[in-house]
Formats: sequence, C-alpha cells, structure tokens
Amino acid sequence: DALSGRSAAALAGAVERQRARLARAAAGLRAGSPTAQLRLARQRLNELAGRAHRAARHHLALAREQAGQVTRALAAVSPLAVLGRGYALVRRPDGAVIRRAAEVAAGETLNVRVREGEFTVRVEDA
Repeated sequence: DALSGRSAAALAGAVERQRARLARAAAGLRAGSPTAQLRLARQRLNELAGRAHRAARHHLALAREQAGQVTRALAAVSPLAVLGRGYALVRRPDGAVIRRAAEVAAGETLNVRVREGEFTVRVEDA
C-alpha cells in the first residue's frame, strides 16, 4: 500500500510537472505567434507615431517662435520703420542715396521717400 501511494504521488507529480511544462510551452508559442507579434508591432508603431507627432508639433512651435523673432528683428531695422519715425530717404533720379548735404547742388532734382509715399524736390540752396 505504501509503495502504491508513493507511486501514485510520484506519477501525479510527474503529470503536474509535464502540465506546467506544456503550459509554459503553449505560452511561448502564443507570445511568438504572428498574431501576437503583429499586435506588439502595431502597439509599438502607434507609440512611435504619437512620439513623431508630438516631436513635429514641438519643432513647428519652435520654428514659428524663431520666425517671429526674426520678423521682429527685421522690423526693428527696416528702412520703413526708420521712415515711420519721421526720417526720409533722399535719392537722385538714378537711385543714388544722398547721405550729406555737400553731395547736392543748387537746381538739382531729388526724390524724397517718407513713410507714406514719395515726392520730388528741387534744391534751391546748397
């Protein structure tokens, strides 16, 4: 009887070990199945697409900010901004810019550009 009990216990233990081994093998097969791999690949692709989307939005926001800074810097040094503060751009008819009073002669015709347009002047006294 004792031998029979030990035999039954040993057989039950062996069966249980084989069942556990089979369960591990089945789990490994399920994890390696094309369906499972496809599910994992899809999940990874969705994660990467989300990261790419966030990165693109971030880079776009940075580019917009940089463009805004450049626009503001250009506006600050724009000749039109200078004209808006009351200055004028004086040129000869050929387009040459007059920088000093000594560059003009009496009777000469000049073009004057101000903020809101242009007009022509004739130098009376130089």
